[in-house]
Order: sequence, then structure tokens, then C-alpha cells
Amino acid sequence: MIYHGWTVLASWFRLKYPHIALGALASSAPILYFDNITPQDGYYSIVSKSFKETSKTCHDTIRRSWGEIDRIAGKTRGGLSILSKQFKTCGKLKTSSEIKNLMDSVFTMAAQYNDPYENPVRGICVAIDEEAKKKSNVIKQVVAGVIAYLGERPCYDVYEFGYPNDPLNQYGWQTLEY
Repeated sequence: MIYHGWTVLASWFRLKYPHIALGALASSAPILYFDNITPQDGYYSIVSKSFKETSKTCHDTIRRSWGEIDRIAGKTRGGLSILSKQFKTCGKLKTSSEIKNLMDSVFTMAAQYNDPYENPVRGICVAIDEEAKKKSNVIKQVVAGVIAYLGERPCYDVYEFGYPNDPLNQYGWQTLEY
């Protein structure tokens, strides 16, 4: 039998029962993580590589933004309020990780579904790099990238792509994100 669908399950079944399953078709099954064959940060290193190959300055801006978000949230009076305004969040932020989770979802999905026609990684990087040319701060640059991916909206729901560490979000578990 050849198994198809349910990516990880089909692949796992093939590994577990090679005498029954002659093959398994899976478009995105990170099964090699289970045997420590690939590095634990393998998924994110590939996401990072996609951005770096598209634009080194975009990649570097995204890397710097994580620390800048923490700096503003932790060391600036009313920092979460400032971040909420800059990212146009639909509700008040409780922690800086809420913004980071939104950005994580945007950047990983863009890299994962980076088809040659839409090329969302390129779209994000063009927006970030254009904002950098205006000498905008790092936060404004990554906000431009998020808007390039999600589109212009009145506000952005930081939980649009789910809640962090949600046990029902199996993709995060499969990529060992949690």
C-alpha cells in the first residue's frame, strides 16, 4: 500500500510498518525530528534562510526586531501600549510575546508557502526594505512587512493564527515549536 495524506501520520505509518506500507506521500512531514536526525532549530533556520536569500537587510531587520520589541516592552514606560499602537493591535497587549507570536506566524507562513507567483517572502522584504530607506525605526519596518503579508486593516488580531502553546495547534508541535 502507498499512503497519502495526513502528512505526518502517513510518513510515521511508513516508518513504523515498512512491511505493510510500501510508501507514503507527504508534502510537509517533519518526521526526521523524532529521531534527532535534524537540528532542533532546523525549521526556523530554513525560514531564516528564505528571508536571508531574498534580502540580507530584511533578514537582519527581522532579527533585530525581536530584541527591540523586548526592549520597548520591558524598559520603556508604557512599552506595551507603544507596541500596540505601532502594530495596530485589536486589543491591549499583555506581553511582548503576543506580537512576537503574530510575527512568527506571518514570517513562517510566508516562507512555508513561498510560491513563485505570489512570493510572500519577497513582498515582506520589499516592504521592510522600502521602510528602511525612509530611515524608519526597526519596529515600523517590521510592521510594514506584517502589513504587506496580511494586508491593510483597521487593526490586527495577535491571535489570528491561534494561541501560543495551544495543544490543538498540532503544526507547532510537529515542528517542535513548543
